[in-house]
Amino acid sequence: MIEPCARLSNGTEHRADVVISNADGRTTIFDMLDGRYVTDRIRAYYTDPPQEQDMALHISLGVARDMRTEPHALVLWLPEPIEIAGKRRDRLDVEFFAFAPETAPPGKTTVQVLCSTSYEYWKALSKEEYRAEKERAAEAVIACLDRRFPGFREQVEVIDVATPLTTERFVGSYLGYQAWPMPEQKLLDALSGKGLSKTLPGLSNFYMVGQWAGGLGLPNVAAMGRWAIRELCKRDGRRFMTRVD
Repeated sequence: MIEPCARLSNGTEHRADVVISNADGRTTIFDMLDGRYVTDRIRAYYTDPPQEQDMALHISLGVARDMRTEPHALVLWLPEPIEIAGKRRDRLDVEFFAFAPETAPPGKTTVQVLCSTSYEYWKALSKEEYRAEKERAAEAVIACLDRRFPGFREQVEVIDVATPLTTERFVGSYLGYQAWPMPEQKLLDALSGKGLSKTLPGLSNFYMVGQWAGGLGLPNVAAMGRWAIRELCKRDGRRFMTRVD
């Protein structure tokens, strides 16, 4: 078994008793570790990502409107389908963050619409086409919300559109993914923390946490850090204790 070691860009090495990685799964396994610690199952998973990504296009709006009376989220069915990112949509999944006052100044609301999309669609666009397509996506969403909430368009103060390329650029995740279910995996298993692999074959004292290793959803990510420490305590014969400050 190989012991964990980190080599920096200047050539210096830092060794550790244990390494816990929350980095992008593919980057960790195939770039940082050169694909040396894999199984056929791990290799197959990263070789064939799905084309369509759920909730990968984020259209966020800052609105000068108090929307505390609205539900936290709603499905807005459209009278006629609209096209966003090359795909026809018959509904919008809308979230209102009025329940979180830290997300907007008093009397204003952050509104977000999440859409499925593909990395390849955005990657194929030129810089000018990419910018124009984001503007069209925002305009289509604003038009729909203006019909549902009259006066909405004039109240929009901030527009931000994030694509899989945005996620790739800022987060460094492979093709902008946050992970995807395994082909044979049931959705309930993915949501309950049963992911691909928390350890790698042939690499001792190394653990992976995050959606790549422990199933989909941010609650799983938060729980996996706790899980990793608990496993280390069990291995070392120590009592696992928590404290809430």
